Amino acid sequence: MTTATGHQAPDDEIEAAEVVCDELEDALTALGIKLSVWVDLGPGSVPLPAASPTVDLGRCTVATARALTAVLRTGTATAAPCADARPTLAELNQRQAVLSARITEHFQSLRGTVMREVYAVRNFTVEPDREPDAEPSTVAMCCVVCGQSGPAVEMEPEAPDVDRNAARRAAAGWVRRHRDENREHFTYRLVEASPYRLVPGRWR
Repeated sequence: MTTATGHQAPDDEIEAAEVVCDELEDALTALGIKLSVWVDLGPGSVPLPAASPTVDLGRCTVATARALTAVLRTGTATAAPCADARPTLAELNQRQAVLSARITEHFQSLRGTVMREVYAVRNFTVEPDREPDAEPSTVAMCCVVCGQSGPAVEMEPEAPDVDRNAARRAAAGWVRRHRDENREHFTYRLVEASPYRLVPGRWR
């Protein structure tokens, strides 16, 4: 408790005001409210005995004002919330218990629920790829001894037999060159490749 000495009041009035300030400050502190309380002796221009001391509660925050209002209305104090206050261990345990109860209730509600997945089967047909972006048909000779292959000769997928035979002869020309470099390689294989694709059909 402090005393603002703007003007000297009678000693008995000052002493009584100081006692009231001390009692009020102690009562508020016991309820968890910190409020500055002091005796205001009034302006110096007021003559005695009119200049009786008053109790000034000072400036306070909005939270403190609300807490003081709660004390006056209900007789119990409500602590002002702190911006950086951390929950206590008891509060954390209570939150955990509430969360665990909700999780348990959720899983119990799922009991008896059958999760089913439905699959459908579709027929596909393997057909020659006639799309514009399909790969070309090729023919090439491969050495069975060493596995080396000659260059692939391209041809149209629907090429007539005359063109196919011409492509085979062109591919066979590599055998002679390969034989000149590998005198012991006598076995070869003709490999023809044609593009195919899967065509989706109806669902079953």
